[in-house]
Amino acid sequence: MSQIQKVEFQQVETKMISLLGKETVQKEISFAMQAIHNNSQLQKCTKESLQKAVFNIATTGLSLNPVLKWASLVPRYVAGEYVAVLDPSYQGLIKLLTDTGAVTSVQAYIVYENDTFEVRYGSTAEIIHKPTFKNRGEIIAAYAIAQLSGSDFRQFEVMNTEEMNAIRERSESYKAVVSGKLKTCPWIEHITEMYRKTVIKRLFKYLPKSKAFEPVARAISLSDSDYSITEKQADYLVTLIERATYDDDTKAILVNKIYQGISSEEFYQMKKEAEMNAIDPITAGMPYSQKDIQDHLNKLPG
Repeated sequence: MSQIQKVEFQQVETKMISLLGKETVQKEISFAMQAIHNNSQLQKCTKESLQKAVFNIATTGLSLNPVLKWASLVPRYVAGEYVAVLDPSYQGLIKLLTDTGAVTSVQAYIVYENDTFEVRYGSTAEIIHKPTFKNRGEIIAAYAIAQLSGSDFRQFEVMNTEEMNAIRERSESYKAVVSGKLKTCPWIEHITEMYRKTVIKRLFKYLPKSKAFEPVARAISLSDSDYSITEKQADYLVTLIERATYDDDTKAILVNKIYQGISSEEFYQMKKEAEMNAIDPITAGMPYSQKDIQDHLNKLPG
């Protein structure tokens, strides 16, 4: 670990101390430094992304303690550079869900083809799962169950491997491994844990929400950043495309693609192309902003 990286973390330490306390922050920064020291691709990540990833420990209430296994620093390859993110584990999501007080327990299981497995929906919805511990066969599904506080009701969610693998295929980290830009990722090293995490994230959508769930939502947002762009990014890109010189059919195709879900890599590429094809709103007689005026002046010769 270089002295520069130590100084970089010291710059976020003060902000974190106000949220977590000095002793906790020092431990978390130590865990982060150990993780970076042991991972050559984390060492390639931008210092800004490392700072943000470490600071997100404070915003989510998770920890990099390897014994707890609540979260880890992982490298991602985005728009031609390596960035670090705080990636919550399925154990970390369970911890955050139970911390809300609205959920007393969350369980997640993997189902194999030779297990006895039945799902019943309706007014008496239930799951019957009898695992066989010998020759279990291939993984066919995963499920998660949340016990709601003060109630006998249990919310559950089931996903088959086709659904979960479709999500894996949209992972930027997984695609970066396939293309050789990353050596590995959680979808490669910890497939069963990722299946559990995926079904817990799906379960979260159906749980009753309150302000106490905000740390859970932040943690899931960090995890989801590996899959697609945010709604704000999508709306911004659509605005750029609608103001570009593309014909109407091309605009319709591009906008439809955006709202179906695109990766961060595709976002930056489409953004670059839309900006290159941008209409000058001043010469086109369109409503314009102060920034449009400045951009117009910058394009004038001499």
